Amino acid sequence: EMRFYTSLALDGSRNPCISYWDGANGSLKYAVWNKWRLPPQWDILIVDSLSGDLGQFSSLALDSSGNPHISYFDQTNGHLKYAECVGTAWALSTVDPNGLVGMFTSLDLDSSGNPHISYYDYTWGVLKYAKCSNQPPTVSIEASPVRGAVPLTVSFGLCGTDPDGSIFAYTLDFGDGTPSH
Repeated sequence: EMRFYTSLALDGSRNPCISYWDGANGSLKYAVWNKWRLPPQWDILIVDSLSGDLGQFSSLALDSSGNPHISYFDQTNGHLKYAECVGTAWALSTVDPNGLVGMFTSLDLDSSGNPHISYYDYTWGVLKYAKCSNQPPTVSIEASPVRGAVPLTVSFGLCGTDPDGSIFAYTLDFGDGTPSH
């Protein structure tokens, strides 16, 4: 196993946790020092190994509960990726798929545990910044008319905002089995 592009964080008990690229297998790994084993040793988990050569330029941060978050470069696709340990599984996502991006990542978590990532965009030769706040959208709906004789034809107006800027579709369910988009 060849270990490169390491990033270190200390957990609440001051035990070292390390993310790294396993160059021999082209995968992102996460290692935690387990002092309770006899003899003490590293517990090593594979974070991402699904699509070729990924895990370079990793950056590790632990949230207030000690859960690891890792930003890293997907060499095969040229994308910036993000991994978060949720329970006993890793949730993987692509943060930026536009061009050859994601080298030299640096990750930090805000007080709400939301990731903030700086990284290099090789395509344009610029430093970039991404934040993932995953805040819920707010939606308001208006109906017109709101009263009338049956059968009544009603028009609806929708307005939505998303702090993350990611609303891409609306679906209304009137309970008749036919959703409206």
